[in-house]
Amino acid sequence: MTDAKIKGITITIAGRSYSLKVIEQEVEMIEKVAREINRKVSDLQSRYTANDKQDCLAMALLTYAVDQARQERSTPSVLEKLDAIQSELHDLL
Repeated sequence: MTDAKIKGITITIAGRSYSLKVIEQEVEMIEKVAREINRKVSDLQSRYTANDKQDCLAMALLTYAVDQARQERSTPSVLEKLDAIQSELHDLL
């Protein structure tokens, strides 16, 4: 069992409030991500005035998901790292 404390917080994304129960150590990170999403939504709204807030929210989250997928694709997995180390050790022996 973990000793993590759960804390109730409310965040606002694109003008809507959401009540969450999160691990206390993650509150700051979650609030930071919410601020970043709101900044992205605002940026998209100012650039594309024809889009409503919901469209901008969807595009902002799609942007973050694509960035995450790119990062995962470019970051070697643990198994890939272990294979590389094993290969180097094999070459040294």
